[in-house]
Parts: sequence; C-alpha cells; structure tokens
Amino acid sequence: MYYLLPNKDELVPIINDWETFYDSSFNENFSTLGFKNQLQIIVDIVRQTILYEEFPNPKEEEDKMIGDSYTACKVLINYLKKLNIGNNYKIALTPNGVSDKNPSFSSHFLVLVDNKNITYQADCSPSIGYKCGQVENLSSKKLYEYYICLNKDSMEVLDYIRMLIFDIVNEKLNDNLINQYLKLLSNLHKDITYNYFIYKCLNILYKKTNSFQLKRKICENANNLLTEKYNYEKIQINGIYYSDISSYKQLKILKEELDILINEDKDYKRQLEIAQCILHEIIKYNSEYDKKIILDNKEIRFTNITPRLFLITGYNVVLLKPSAYMSNVDTIIKKEFSKDNFIGEYFPNMGDKSEIFGLKLMRFFHPVGYKYERSMYGPNDLFLIREPSDILKSQKKELRNSLTNEFDNKLIKWYDGKDILWNSKMFNLVHTTDDPCEAALHFLAGYPEYQVMTRFMYSNPKILKLEREKVNERI
Repeated sequence: MYYLLPNKDELVPIINDWETFYDSSFNENFSTLGFKNQLQIIVDIVRQTILYEEFPNPKEEEDKMIGDSYTACKVLINYLKKLNIGNNYKIALTPNGVSDKNPSFSSHFLVLVDNKNITYQADCSPSIGYKCGQVENLSSKKLYEYYICLNKDSMEVLDYIRMLIFDIVNEKLNDNLINQYLKLLSNLHKDITYNYFIYKCLNILYKKTNSFQLKRKICENANNLLTEKYNYEKIQINGIYYSDISSYKQLKILKEELDILINEDKDYKRQLEIAQCILHEIIKYNSEYDKKIILDNKEIRFTNITPRLFLITGYNVVLLKPSAYMSNVDTIIKKEFSKDNFIGEYFPNMGDKSEIFGLKLMRFFHPVGYKYERSMYGPNDLFLIREPSDILKSQKKELRNSLTNEFDNKLIKWYDGKDILWNSKMFNLVHTTDDPCEAALHFLAGYPEYQVMTRFMYSNPKILKLEREKVNERI
C-alpha cells in the first residue's frame, strides 16, 4: 500500500495562495505543525487515496487500499505507525451520522489515537457525513455517545463476515454452505458490532439462493435482527424524510447555522462541513438525493468519488466557461476537447449558488475563486474526458491564444445584464484539471456538498508524482 503513501520527507507544504489546495492549512514545514494538524494531513492523504468499494476483499483491501471506512482505518493506523505519529491506536465503530442514537446498525468506523495523554478522533472515511475527514480532540467532549472499540478477536470476526459477504457477492458459495453460515450469523446477533454486516450478508444471501426453504430461514434471521435492534419508521416534513422528529430538529439547528454563515459570507470550510452533514442524513431516507455516475461500466456515488478513482481511470475535467458562450466559440472548444468521447456532462452556473443549500460555488472551487464569481456567472459546460492532463493543458493554451483576442479591453453586456470589461486573463474560455486531486474536486464543482476531495484538504503528493511521471513518459 505504501507506494501511494508519501514518506515524511515527501510532505511538502503548499505556500502559494494561487494553488488550488492552499487552504489545506499545510503552509509550513510538517515538522513544525502541531500534532492535530499533522494528523489531519495524514487523514487527508489516506481518505483521498482509498478507492471506495462496498464489498471489498478483506484479504486485499488494506494492501490495495480498496474498500470502505473500515479499510481506511486499517490503512491509517499502519501509516501512522510507519511515520511514528501518535500511539495507542484503536478502530472504533460509531453511530452513522448526527441523528443516529447508537452504532447498533452502523458501518461507520474511525480511528482513536493518543498523543501526550490526549485522545484524538480521526475519521478517514472515503465518503461524506458527520465529522467525516476531520480530526477532533476528545479531551473535553466526545462527539458520539458510543464508541465501540475493536480488539483483535472482534476484528477477526468482522473480517470473517466481510469475507463471507465478498464470497457471496462473487458467487463462491452453494446452498449447503449458506445453511452453515446462517447458524453462525444467528449466534453473532447478540453483539451489535456486527449487526450491519450480518444484515447486509442476509440480504445478499436471500438474493443469491433459489431455495425457498433457505429464503424463509434468512427472513427469520433478518426479522429477529430488525426486531431486536432497529426501527425503520421515518417521518416526512416538507417533502423530505427524516428518521424521527429529533433528527429533524438537530438538522434544523445546523441548517440555521449554515444560513447565517452563507449570509455573512464567512467560514467556507464550516459551511461545507454542515452542508455535508445534513446531506448525509437526507440521503439515508431520500434516494433521489443520492447522485451517481457510470464510470467504466460501474456505478459510482458522488459521495464516494476520490482522487484515486481518477488516477485509475485516467479521466480529467473540462469546464467551458461563460466567456466561451459569450464569444460564440463554445462549439469550437467543445469539438476540440470532447471528440464525442465525454461523460458525466452537466451545466452548472458557476457564478451562482448550489441548488440544495445555496453555497456560492466559486468559494469552493479555488482559494481566489471569489474574484472570478462574476465572470463565471452564466452558462458553463462541465464534463469528463479520458485525456492526459498535459495534453489538455496544451490544447487549452492554444485555444486561449488563438480565440477572442478581438474582445480584449472592450465593454461587454454580461449575463447578469450589466456591462463588464473583457480581460483575457479573467475571460479565458476553458478550464482543464491538472491532476487526479483537482479532477475529483472540480468534477463536483457544481455540487460541493457531495465532495470527498475538497479544496481544504492537502493533496497527496504521491498521486501528483504519479501524474507527473505519466507526463514525463509521454515526453
């Protein structure tokens, strides 16, 4: 796994404020950062380097860094040990979100790590949600009512169940084996650590077997589990479902805080934290908010898109700006870039706000994005294309130099109905991404609430190095 994880001497601070990830708070030497900030950088790196997989192979998940929050925790602990950061590491199962009262039906894991007798919570989940991606000092207040810490034995049982799920999904079990496993799973019901995975396993078993008798046994096991541990009731308020009235009230308080921050135009990082927390809760009971894309014949949830996905698939982002439309060169530019080989196209107004929570999109695009808010107001066309970043950069430069020179320093009636002075730097027609980290961020530029990779994270230098090596090979 370490070929994708940098050594300490490779952790170089971002010192230029024009760089996309400048606001990661890693702007000085790593050795001079406090423990919490060091831990945050490591969490950023692990989180963006995991390739999300709902049913990973427990025998390979850690080495290949392919899996879920449990996978990420195992990777994080070994990485911290390698870097000699912290001590007394534990994987803990916690409630799955701000509205869950206990972790009895959760699959959300995080790491507890100590430093100088202070315990920190490090959540490296490759997804969005309450405190996902964040490091918190737990000395004064715990963020969850329950933390179920795993020991060696419980991890072995959990790995066994996850291996069972992997085998079932990959059709490696017959009905005789399913019968045996049902007895085992029924004995594990008493420990809430495994409830989510047992229920998931039963669901998959039910779909895979053709035996009516086995299906009945599976249903009996599942019903016992649900009766003991879980309540599926939900309420609807203003067209949106919530788990209960208490959950609605909690999210309402968060939404009020978010609205204040948006109106006062401050603390964008906190705005995004709140928006993602609320969205995570909404998605649980309102599937229409769970946006997805098909990449290489696989359905990917927006909320699980990491830079690792773009490193593997080779996709980059192309964004046609309003200036391309205003100058009527959008067709020329799109033809040059897309070659009828693009996916994931959508049309955000990057100078406006997000649909769900009203986040100002350019504030989450780049540290100085606010300067370009007006020039980005209007039609935008964003899509993915499987082209190397250096080739896209060369095409972009050539198009910018050859088009729209006649508009420079002229007053133009803009999309907001007011005159604006055309400046070639500000009205530069098209944007393309430079690396997988930027691609993961900017593909969701119109949906910042869904971003795993945000501009407030430190970009993994090993991923950037691999991208540069690809460029050098072509040169």
